[in-house]
Amino acid sequence: MPELSIIIPHFNSKGLLLKCLASLPQDMDVEVIVVDDFSFDNTIRKAKNLFPGVRFIFNNANMGFAKTCNRGALHARGDFLLFLNQDTVLKKDGIKKCLDFIKKDRKIGVVGPLIYNSDGSIQWTLRRYPTIPMLFFGRNSFITKIFPHNKLSRYYLYRDLDISKPHKVESVSGAFFLVRKEVFTKLNGFDEDFFMYVEDMDFCLRTKKAGWEVWYIPVPAVTHILGENVYKKNRKKAKMHHFISFYKFFTKHKIHSSFARFIFKILIGFRLIVLFAFK
Repeated sequence: MPELSIIIPHFNSKGLLLKCLASLPQDMDVEVIVVDDFSFDNTIRKAKNLFPGVRFIFNNANMGFAKTCNRGALHARGDFLLFLNQDTVLKKDGIKKCLDFIKKDRKIGVVGPLIYNSDGSIQWTLRRYPTIPMLFFGRNSFITKIFPHNKLSRYYLYRDLDISKPHKVESVSGAFFLVRKEVFTKLNGFDEDFFMYVEDMDFCLRTKKAGWEVWYIPVPAVTHILGENVYKKNRKKAKMHHFISFYKFFTKHKIHSSFARFIFKILIGFRLIVLFAFK
């Protein structure tokens, strides 16, 4: 029985999956499960030929990130699950160091490492649980790009954190998401109401509410080729899912008044109209 199961959700990666699989550690006893979410490119065919030791599972419809990850977890045999984006490339010993850390204390439910952009810069993927104003201060927001050192962006994105040390945090990125299978099972996996985006933050919040801890550790574990496979194909559709997922997160955890939900829904709807009204 492998100690670790690596689960990679896949959808039309245009070859990025091959780079991800080629970077997997050869010196660890792990099982690798790729769940294809009804792709129509030829990446999976190539992957099956090049990586015969990988297990491939196929969805019969496009189900989204959360459902695809959950389906992979159902087939996983390891005590620990690593959900890994298809557009990532692993760094040497990153997985082993993260696994060693999570095994130190049973209170640790989720671990996220240091993630890099393809140009070698640090990818700021940690998040505090947002308030509604913070939605305008995300990593790719107009305000953050113009005023990168403003207080709200720094707070929301954990820019005030000393990332050279391990810390308990509120949420880590789903691009490299190491979790105890016990925790994942007890929390019924990712919430499948999220098609894509924010399901990692939702899971981290539920993990903390259930009594486990979420940790960031300064292990250089992975390069994330952010948006290469999604944004170039349909940037607006990806942003649409982002807005909708944040609406679901807020109405699930933050907003309980029916009137406030109605107002927030109007705000999200207006933002979507603006999104699709302009090129």
